[in-house]
Amino acid sequence: MARGASTKDDLTRRFADGLVMVANMLSGRDAGRLAGDRAVHRCVEHPIPMVSAAMSLAAVRRAAPLGIGILFDSLSSVERCRQLADAFRDAGGTGPVVMVRRAWMGEPPREREKAQLDVYRSYAAPAAQAHWSEDQLVSGDDPATVAGRVADIVARAGADAVSLRVHVPGVSPGEVRNQIALLEPVVDQVHALLGTGGR
Repeated sequence: MARGASTKDDLTRRFADGLVMVANMLSGRDAGRLAGDRAVHRCVEHPIPMVSAAMSLAAVRRAAPLGIGILFDSLSSVERCRQLADAFRDAGGTGPVVMVRRAWMGEPPREREKAQLDVYRSYAAPAAQAHWSEDQLVSGDDPATVAGRVADIVARAGADAVSLRVHVPGVSPGEVRNQIALLEPVVDQVHALLGTGGR
């Protein structure tokens, strides 16, 4: 192994240690080496909510005792998200469970979507890809239908929140603005269906 190179176990340990440190700082529990920093000190009275991207049982169990939430990627199946959400809560996790889903009103850009999935496949570990579902894009022409599908996914996954994304390669600013406007009633209807508050 080259000098300075790290093993996967080393990287995991360093990440875990760093996660504890940052969670303690932002929650106001322990400023650590930044005790003299005014912004970090302000976290004592104004803690900053935090989520950790967590797509394995080890990752959700690592996050649970820190009082932070967890964030799921946009490709994992609803069943996998539910398994991880349950494990997080069983381990004492009290933070929010946030899932990501790609959404598109109207005819979705399938070819560009496929190109984005190819990018993800190029770097994602096989263990992660084993839990992916073929099509996690939520699309349709009717806001009520799309909202119903999103609300159903969130409920079945045991999530507290969902981040809807319109990210595909080559998407123009105009397309993004248009999709945000078209998805606004979807967001309102998802809140109504799930009995949650405003955005």
